[in-house]
Amino acid sequence: MNRHTIARLAGWTLVLLVLVSCTLNANFSPTANFPTPLPITPFPATTEPTNSLPTVQLTASSAATEVPQPTDVPQATAVPATQTPAPTTAATAVPVPAGTRLSMGKGRTVVYVSSSVAAGGSKASLVGAGAGQFMMVNISSANQSLYLQIQAPDGSTLVSPADQKIYWQGTLPADGDYVVAVVSTNGAGDFEMSVTIPARVVFASGAITTSVNATIGARDITTFLMRALQGQNLSVKIISTVGDVYLTIYGLQDGNPYVRSVTGQTSYSFTLPSTQDYVIQCVNTGDKSEDLIVSFAAQ
Repeated sequence: MNRHTIARLAGWTLVLLVLVSCTLNANFSPTANFPTPLPITPFPATTEPTNSLPTVQLTASSAATEVPQPTDVPQATAVPATQTPAPTTAATAVPVPAGTRLSMGKGRTVVYVSSSVAAGGSKASLVGAGAGQFMMVNISSANQSLYLQIQAPDGSTLVSPADQKIYWQGTLPADGDYVVAVVSTNGAGDFEMSVTIPARVVFASGAITTSVNATIGARDITTFLMRALQGQNLSVKIISTVGDVYLTIYGLQDGNPYVRSVTGQTSYSFTLPSTQDYVIQCVNTGDKSEDLIVSFAAQ
């Protein structure tokens, strides 16, 4: 290729470059055909997920009633209890002197007497109680000639030594002091006596459960009385400070046992076979006094 040909090619190349540059400059603009950028909106701050399950609030049960004292007149129950007529006897009561007043501690249902009686003599105690309350009296002695005598506040005799009873139970006819005596019909003797006035279990109107606070002594028994209907399901549970208090339950009228403390049960549930009062006992097998919460349910 000669020098003139190379010069002509270089000239044409320069012309082409100028034309291309002009075309690009004519069509280009820094802002032409570029969309306006959208504003950047940050995502909202996230929070930890919350638990959508409702919170369960524990509510305290209604205040438990205290075991009524022997001098308290019991409340009427929703199902009226059939009162046991006071026993009558034609035997002449043995005159007994006014005795020592017995007092049950707060929250307790039993008091004990340990004493002796002279041959042909008597040992009397005074027990304050209310009309309609139920009382149980028991004596034990190696002398088989010691018997109970119980007189009402009006002087009438509920049980006489002639009846030869070492155990008596019944509904009390009046408010006042009852004379509970151990009478010797043949020789002196030592004796142990217990007087129990059960606490009547009462449900609030429309309620099917209740609970009771009580105090029980060492090797002691706290007794409740509850009226319930045939076919109902009765459940009883004991909560004690030590845990060695166990249940005994039996029918007051028929005497049938349903659970005994020797089985070591602190709760029991069963269908009631008949309409009657049921005796519910908390038996402390330990050597310490305990506080109890006893719950009852009948439905």
